[in-house]
Amino acid sequence: MATTANPDLKKGMEDMKQHHAASLSAIHESGKTLHKGMTDIHQTISEHIADSFNSTMEAMKSMFSAKTPQEAAAIHKEWLQGSVKNHMDKTTQISQKTAALFKEVSQPMHDLSKQATKEATEKTFKQ
Repeated sequence: MATTANPDLKKGMEDMKQHHAASLSAIHESGKTLHKGMTDIHQTISEHIADSFNSTMEAMKSMFSAKTPQEAAAIHKEWLQGSVKNHMDKTTQISQKTAALFKEVSQPMHDLSKQATKEATEKTFKQ
């Protein structure tokens, strides 16, 4: 007993196939963006660690060459204040980069969802 496929079912299956392909494409784009962004963030963190280490080494050299305990304390105070400020600035910068990255990474799926919602709404209210 041969049966013919319901045209609406066939169209629905084709729509699902297209949506699946679009989803995979959006996920792929998000992955590429995430990889690039995380590489940049990792580089920023690595540079911050290296700069902090170098700053600490310079401060230690200065403290050990100080003539008096007061001079060493003043060098330490200046280094510590600068170090904390620099760390907070870098942490803020990295947090902002991370937030912007995740917004950018989610955009392809957001756009796809928005388009699918629009199409479904148009189809529903067209009938």
